[in-house]
Amino acid sequence: MTIKRSKKPVRVSLIIPVYNETARLVSGLSLALSYLQKQRYSWELIIVDDGSRYPAAQVLEDAVKKKELRRMFAKPQVRVIRSDRNRGKGAAVGLGVAQSNGEVVVFSDVDFSVPIGELRVMVNELTRHQMVIASRRLPQSSIVIHQTPLRESAGRVFTVLSNILCGTRVADITCGFKGFTRSAAQKIFGLRRINRWVFDAEIVFLARKHGISVGEIPVAWSNKTGSKVRFLDGAQSLVDLVRIRWNDLRGLYD
Repeated sequence: MTIKRSKKPVRVSLIIPVYNETARLVSGLSLALSYLQKQRYSWELIIVDDGSRYPAAQVLEDAVKKKELRRMFAKPQVRVIRSDRNRGKGAAVGLGVAQSNGEVVVFSDVDFSVPIGELRVMVNELTRHQMVIASRRLPQSSIVIHQTPLRESAGRVFTVLSNILCGTRVADITCGFKGFTRSAAQKIFGLRRINRWVFDAEIVFLARKHGISVGEIPVAWSNKTGSKVRFLDGAQSLVDLVRIRWNDLRGLYD
């Protein structure tokens, strides 16, 4: 296992932020590596541990000892970066972006609710746009396994509020599969201020503000158990949406 930063440019950087993951980390990494090793382009896989109580690196070391990942994990393209404390998903993705070397940078949730195979579509679409969002709510999209009605409704309401408050026009703010050209990723995450869940809305706002072209791709999405989002996060999310506008008025995004 290597945790040192490579300086070698690659075609694709895939970033997976994790927090207190065990079984989902091993299965998710297995899916990602199985797919990436079949690709002809160069790649790197960056796991960002957002201050987990049981470090992600140790989870993977344990899996290697059990021969669950021995062959796949012995790759110099795989790195684990650990934050000194839990800062939030936005901060974790930002840390991964800062350490990445890819011409295109993509982040995904570890459960791969959006199948890893959609990475091919994402990379292709990034030749046309500087930022690409996987969307569950385009006409061509499909939801294979639904969330509870309450969670689905909450997600839709959050997207509507984000579009109103941030002046954006996207169908799905919260889907955890987004990609960027290298220059767009550096610009957006260099200005990012929100560390937790609302960072998704913030980065779309920053793209709009700085003239970064945004595309959306339809996907087949499946709900997976184990989400870290709590309903108590809803109130904080509303506060953070207002903070985006307040930060902009203060010139923090210029």
